[in-house]
Amino acid sequence: MYQPLYSIEFNADSKEFNPYQLKYVEDIDEDFIPSGWNKLVEAPKTCTAYDLLTSDNEKKISTTIEGLDFALDGGFSVGQINEFTGKPGSGKTQLCFRICVKFLLSNNETNVLFLSTNHNFASQRIEDLIKSSNEFQNARDELKNMLLVKLMKRIKIFEVQDITDLLASVKYLEYNQDYAQHLGIVFIDSIFIPFKELEQNERTSYIFRFYSNLQRLSTVTKLTVIVTNSITTVFNVPGEFTYFGSSYLHRLNIRIKLERLGQTMFKAKIDKCPYLCKSQSFNFSIV
Repeated sequence: MYQPLYSIEFNADSKEFNPYQLKYVEDIDEDFIPSGWNKLVEAPKTCTAYDLLTSDNEKKISTTIEGLDFALDGGFSVGQINEFTGKPGSGKTQLCFRICVKFLLSNNETNVLFLSTNHNFASQRIEDLIKSSNEFQNARDELKNMLLVKLMKRIKIFEVQDITDLLASVKYLEYNQDYAQHLGIVFIDSIFIPFKELEQNERTSYIFRFYSNLQRLSTVTKLTVIVTNSITTVFNVPGEFTYFGSSYLHRLNIRIKLERLGQTMFKAKIDKCPYLCKSQSFNFSIV
């Protein structure tokens, strides 16, 4: 059976790359090797399992919850999609703010991006978290305002109005590598809002398309993606469910369910993690 050249993403129609207009892979021999062919048939770059392990360990992003970081072997890994889910008021957005500030304080140049769908981004809360950090408290008085301004300017915000804006934001990052390479984390708060007005069949299609694009973006650009989602109930069905159900669960690397225990106390439960055999929970406070 002959394999067509176009089946291997080779520009078979170009006279520059294929002047003899060969049609099949089997037609290529040592007398004629098309331009670019050698690069096309190169073996993919390889690495060892140890290389992957040490690379992941060096680039973990703290969740700011000590026990959770320990369970996740240091925190969230780069190039992965993670989700905080929970009822309104369970601490999802506040935890994102804490992760954001801690990341900025431990990385001198890398920026973070918020895709804000609920228009709930609180600059004042970010400022308060920075001012309460040890790094700010220990800085010289004449440098504190400079540090605050520098950190605040490294937080980029896209105001997402609808599903079109959300898809366009992800595509923008995918096609603008110069912009994306200066980012370390992309927060999407909250993921369900742009989808909730869509019809069920249309929503399923858009969810699949969005998470496919998001997964490709996180893998190619080595971004850590953190999304927030909400919990809902279904009429005549017992229990609580995450918005969109389990239709996209395979796209998530880690899911953390948050719950409010008291005025300042919360609980984080690991609902999905590829290297944990059972769920674990950790209490934490937000003040």
